[in-house]
Amino acid sequence: MIQKIYLLVLLVFTAQSSFPSPDQEDYKSIAVKQFYSEDIKHATSLYIRNSLNSEENFLIFDEKTEELLELKFLKIHDPVRQISEESYFACTDFYVPGNPNKIYDIDFWLDHDNINLSVYEVKIHKEPRKSLRNGWYKYPRYTFVNDEIEYLY
Repeated sequence: MIQKIYLLVLLVFTAQSSFPSPDQEDYKSIAVKQFYSEDIKHATSLYIRNSLNSEENFLIFDEKTEELLELKFLKIHDPVRQISEESYFACTDFYVPGNPNKIYDIDFWLDHDNINLSVYEVKIHKEPRKSLRNGWYKYPRYTFVNDEIEYLY
């Protein structure tokens, strides 16, 4: 009987000592999964792919012009990045069907459930504008100051 109790105490002690407690620094590094650039790009691409309509266009509501835009995916910019322990960021380019020079820069913010990344916010960062001298260019609606959006107009 004493041997069984001793064995039980030993098992409990061993189990407790082999797993860090929530207040230990090691626990924090184990608890939060690290995502990498390919993970961010994959999650962003998956979100885009799952958002395409039957014509293979990405739909986004333009809050400024109050239009529903239908755009074709062009690329994800490098680098994508981590903003905080919980959030990540990807910047992309989309073009207007029929006019590949008319490009929108669209930003995606992602967070995670410690297993998968998922998009939680999408914003038009730059809109296409045309100049007589240089043709189409991307005109910014906002900039970033310490990872916070600052609207330009």
